[in-house]
Amino acid sequence: MSRAVESINTVALSDENHFSIEEIASKIGEEALRRFEYSTYVFVKLKTELFHRVKSESGKISVVSYPLTAEAVIERDGKTETSIEVEVTGINACPCAMETARTIIGNNNPKIDGMLDSIPGITHNQRNHVTIKLTTENDENIEAFELINSAEKVLGGSLLPVLKRIDEGEMVVRAHSNPMFVEDIVRFIVADIIKNKDISDDSKIEVSSESEESIHPHNAFATISGSIGEFRKNNSI
Repeated sequence: MSRAVESINTVALSDENHFSIEEIASKIGEEALRRFEYSTYVFVKLKTELFHRVKSESGKISVVSYPLTAEAVIERDGKTETSIEVEVTGINACPCAMETARTIIGNNNPKIDGMLDSIPGITHNQRNHVTIKLTTENDENIEAFELINSAEKVLGGSLLPVLKRIDEGEMVVRAHSNPMFVEDIVRFIVADIIKNKDISDDSKIEVSSESEESIHPHNAFATISGSIGEFRKNNSI
């Protein structure tokens, strides 16, 4: 057991600069593989959090935290596979309840029925948790915030600790103007990520979306996975 701790300490206490968490995981794996001479491969998993300052519509500053996980598999034959995983929390509005509510309101108020299609409808909000995992075998360094930006672009931003009334209003209108199912969310995020030309076709992507349902005793969940090249070639999202 001490050799595992020594592997961590060797990397953590060295003067070498490391530019990504997945690189640190790889270095620890390489050091462990050297010490565990009977092992065929080493698996390393590191967890931390990214912190980012975000300004709301009202100008208030919030510090948003994003859980970040890095994994590395180092094999004796020299093959290396690394991954980064980010988590983003936002809100989404249910399209199903929105359409049903719009129909009910239109039937009960025939005079305004035509107006309802021009404004966001009422529906229930859901806290949505998105997880994006990108895995590569060729030492690509993908900035975690690029994955976070893709999720926030689809969700309309992350949840912020500090919200004034105008911020709350803007957030609700934005979500209700673009209602989505969890299936929509994962597809839209993948569609945005594959536009990044710095990510190779051989890389693998997995995106999940879980909504904390406000009117159901259960959550809604969707996941999508595959290689970047497959998604680009088949446009299967």
